[in-house]
Amino acid sequence: MKRFRSMLALLLLSVTLFTSMAPMTACADTLLKVTTNYLRMRTGPGMDYTVKARYKKGTVVTLLRSSRGWYYVKTKDGTKGWMHPRYLKKTVAPVVKAAESASGTAVALKNVYMRRGPGKNYDRILTVRRGKTMQVVGRTGAWYKVRYDGKTGFVYRDLIKIPR
Repeated sequence: MKRFRSMLALLLLSVTLFTSMAPMTACADTLLKVTTNYLRMRTGPGMDYTVKARYKKGTVVTLLRSSRGWYYVKTKDGTKGWMHPRYLKKTVAPVVKAAESASGTAVALKNVYMRRGPGKNYDRILTVRRGKTMQVVGRTGAWYKVRYDGKTGFVYRDLIKIPR
């Protein structure tokens, strides 16, 4: 009986180790949202790896695979790294309407954040300084899609002036 218990314990330990180490297949369609402020992205799957970047609550990442209890993810800007799954929650892709027709130039009324999408929940790309001119390429609701300094992003309508 004692030998049977030992073998059973060894078998359960082997199965547990094998399943926790087996890599997950690619999940390119699985989107995850950061649920804590400043979640660290690391260079490898563990706390002993270097911090590559930090991401704010609400940031959406794509799950690529998992290993050793960590997720290997990719951000919207293409940065790849490892995050702990405790602070990630499965989400669905945000629905962004096609940009309405708009064109011309716009002037920043004050320092304005250019964002990756039409809303304050999107990451900042850069700051457009007061008085600087941007090229308007589209519009989604109250947000204008603009080009500035080689980058394309969105700015809120009340923070810019579009000359007529």
